[in-house]
Amino acid sequence: MNQDFNPILNNPYDEPTRYFDTSGDGRLNATEIKFGRRPFVPSFSAVPLTGRPQQDLYHVEELAQNAEQHTINLLRKEVRAWRESGYAGSITRVTKELLQHWFLNEQRIITKTFFFAQREAIETAIWLNELAPLSNVGTEILRRLKEDNTRGLPQEMILPRIAFKMATGTGKTTVMALLVLYHFFNRREYRNDTRFADNFLLIAPNITIKDRLRGLIPNEETSVNAEDDYRRRDMVPPHLRQYLPTLSNKLVIINRHKLERRNIQGNKVSPLDGKAGQKPEERKESYASLIKREFGKFKPKSRLLVINDEAHHCYFPKENDTRAGKEEAAENTRAATWYRGILALQSRFELHSVCDLSATPYYLSGSGYPANKLFPWVVSEFGLVEAIEAGLVKIPFMPDFDDSLNIKASAFLNLYDDQATRDALGKISKGKAQPFARPVLPPLVVNALKQMYEHYEEQEKAIGSLFTTPPVMIIVCPNTKVSAEVAKYVAGFQLEDGSPFEGYLPMFSNFDQYGAKRRPPTLLIDSEALDEAGAIDENFKKVFSRELEEFKNAYRVRYPEKSVENLTDADILREVLNTVGKPNTLGQYIRCVISVGMLTEGWDANTVTHIVGIRAFGSQLLCEQVIGRALRRLSYNLSEVKEQNPDDKRKKLTTTRFAPEYAHIIGVPFDFMPAGKTPPPVPPPKTTTIFPVRERAEQFQLFFPNVEGYRLEQQPSEILADFSSVPKFSLNSADLPTKVEMRTAFSNELQDRLELKDFRDCREQELLYALTADVLEKKFNNETHYFGQLKPIVQEWLDTCVDLQGNAFKNMLFLYLQSGSTKVSEHIYRAIQRGTNSDDIKRPILNHYKEIESTADVFGVTLRETYAPRKSHTNLIVADTGLWEQQAAKVFDILDEVQSYAKNAFLNFAIPYVADDGETHKYYPDYLTLCKTPSGKMLNLIVEISGMNQDKVAKKHYVEEYWLPSVNNVRHTYSNTIQHEWSFLEITNPQTMQTALSQHLARFS
Repeated sequence: MNQDFNPILNNPYDEPTRYFDTSGDGRLNATEIKFGRRPFVPSFSAVPLTGRPQQDLYHVEELAQNAEQHTINLLRKEVRAWRESGYAGSITRVTKELLQHWFLNEQRIITKTFFFAQREAIETAIWLNELAPLSNVGTEILRRLKEDNTRGLPQEMILPRIAFKMATGTGKTTVMALLVLYHFFNRREYRNDTRFADNFLLIAPNITIKDRLRGLIPNEETSVNAEDDYRRRDMVPPHLRQYLPTLSNKLVIINRHKLERRNIQGNKVSPLDGKAGQKPEERKESYASLIKREFGKFKPKSRLLVINDEAHHCYFPKENDTRAGKEEAAENTRAATWYRGILALQSRFELHSVCDLSATPYYLSGSGYPANKLFPWVVSEFGLVEAIEAGLVKIPFMPDFDDSLNIKASAFLNLYDDQATRDALGKISKGKAQPFARPVLPPLVVNALKQMYEHYEEQEKAIGSLFTTPPVMIIVCPNTKVSAEVAKYVAGFQLEDGSPFEGYLPMFSNFDQYGAKRRPPTLLIDSEALDEAGAIDENFKKVFSRELEEFKNAYRVRYPEKSVENLTDADILREVLNTVGKPNTLGQYIRCVISVGMLTEGWDANTVTHIVGIRAFGSQLLCEQVIGRALRRLSYNLSEVKEQNPDDKRKKLTTTRFAPEYAHIIGVPFDFMPAGKTPPPVPPPKTTTIFPVRERAEQFQLFFPNVEGYRLEQQPSEILADFSSVPKFSLNSADLPTKVEMRTAFSNELQDRLELKDFRDCREQELLYALTADVLEKKFNNETHYFGQLKPIVQEWLDTCVDLQGNAFKNMLFLYLQSGSTKVSEHIYRAIQRGTNSDDIKRPILNHYKEIESTADVFGVTLRETYAPRKSHTNLIVADTGLWEQQAAKVFDILDEVQSYAKNAFLNFAIPYVADDGETHKYYPDYLTLCKTPSGKMLNLIVEISGMNQDKVAKKHYVEEYWLPSVNNVRHTYSNTIQHEWSFLEITNPQTMQTALSQHLARFS
């Protein structure tokens, strides 16, 4: 990394005067600095691309020429001229005093000075309120804003909104405080001036942000020690401080849930409660009742100023938007509740204006509006690029290049792009939670966690005592099941016998060899559940029960005056989460936060240095919000910087700026390219939904074992191995990158690296021991007396069968071991199977999340032809090969011997086998049937119709020699589901199917 390069160009307290040359596609050129304010361009990318050669002929200045008349650029020009005049013009005396105290006060100390981003936002709000009606330009801007608010909405749905776009870390809460004070003190002085609001309502999207906004409620005491934002930041002129406590009577702070009407007399519906036959909407309380309960202290028809925090969650979605998915539909419902609540307030009070603040004031995907389009009522913009150039936020390092064979991007940019990883995480998500089993994660995820942890460990040791609390890594997971596996890998867990399993990342482990640590460094949190429902899942509490108890004990010590018995587990965890990175709090010692879903907006830990995303990101808005959790600065101390004087190359200029801080982010696929033109919609193809029919379940539901591998339960006296026909086991950095370059947007030279270093230092004997133990556990039922025989076999495999490609090294096999993968043990076991002859008893290795599957889980959408069955649990049968599948289904319907059948479409009935390439694959037969033999015996019969074209010999071998005998050996254990004998039949011609099926069933009579 080039330590001399400083990407911070501007002092954070002054209007920006320089910016990096930028092409039209958002790429920055750190070798050329432009002078002046970065122009605002509506279509410009919100986040810079990594530093690469520019390919776009157009630059941001050229694009800006077409945007000079945009509302934001017009306002910038007018507000700048007003600022430079010393705030001359027809403004009130109180406004003049406030502006003087805030921005022209020579006595203000630097630590309480407001950032320019904050200053410009409040100046814009004041100019619009007092000066805009007095000029032609201002009148035109107000006309545009009114038009932008009415666009596409009926008259009764219109709200008077203005929005302020402020990047994460630029201080939105301070702007809210200044805005409230501006109206409050002016209203107190000029009671009949309708330009100023009587009361103030602050709305947050969740509990976390609501708690953060409590600093805007003034303390009753008037002492200088009062802990509210107004006095901590010296926002109130001395002669007005005596009036500040009365503000609390005019201010209400809520989260958006308070705008949701309650159900009348609970949720129960019966003929006796008068709600039978009513629609859900009719069973809710009126808005008048809600307003009286929540806002009773506001006088009706008084002027009300509404301030929306994270306001991109407040919109009225367009109806009948069929493109919205499940999550998007839920967000639309919440957004509509927020919006309708403000509309109801407008009917009760005189709505002065609705001020929106957000780092991303864009329409959300699925809202019915163009996704990621800026709200048209935005009046002030200080985006992420400007925030980086002003040093207000950390500079993100993103994966740019690695030694894998991924062509488009680094494998670490989007872990979900890897199909095997996506499938493995999907299997965990659908399976049954196993709190006492060892962690199972995809090797690529283990690789990413390991490399990111090693980088964290190096950085933490390097900074030493600079942090009063440790730096923090965030790991974002899709659901509680995946987060539980990640937590077991990272932080360890308690085995069923009470003994500890230490996590693989020592600094994050909540356990050591002696048991549970007194101060758990890793926090597993479901932030959405905490903020949306105020409750946590029971399984979550089981996984994290010990840590909850530890936090409760710490809470008793830290807050002896409070009763911990009155707190819920959710209260405790929210307190821990909200105090991460803050000295002398419950969250002080947290090093790693494993989050279910996206971490809550408003979570302001400034010690976050690393983020790992292990989930799909459906929109760029999600990506920016997740990245935003790592961008808050740790230090706000200015330092002197000497640089070239542009007017005199022989001299140096001395300026003051913040020192750069960095955050490292992987797995969050931020697409830095600006959105292109939306193509016309393509007519959707005709699809058919396949699902189980509830009424058919009792008669036709089929069950099958979820087999992942095989093992020998009764072992031979001598174990041998034959490696002569076993293919090589490939270890390739093309699949698991060993080196990842992290790059910012500001220079090709400025870069950092992740590297898989830890395993390199392990001796080969450690690897040999670990591999032998893995084979013993997975294939020999942990019968330790075989360890001595297995060890030389594993040594031979290491010496002769491991093929290293690219930058790979043998100790990378630890990635497979720590991920819980069976790939290595399967490969070694294949040689043992070939070399050992015995009458062993085979047993299946069942999926430890869900051992038995059934037709009840079938659900999918197909474009193929279908057939309506008579004896199947599902509504339709999907055809894969023209008429053969339909003909086979009809034969099953005709034959009396067939009691029930299911097509293996969306059923996921798989038979694992090892192909000639040494890789473990899955074979999906065509049909699963339950038949009756001539003697009346029931038989589970697997039927293959069209033949096994690829790996036919291997597939048939594993079906007949492994799957069938192993499953038949355990079927009696599952007496309610798969208790009948299993068999396999291949049919190459449906026309002879009846005869072939009858002959096969006769063999089992």
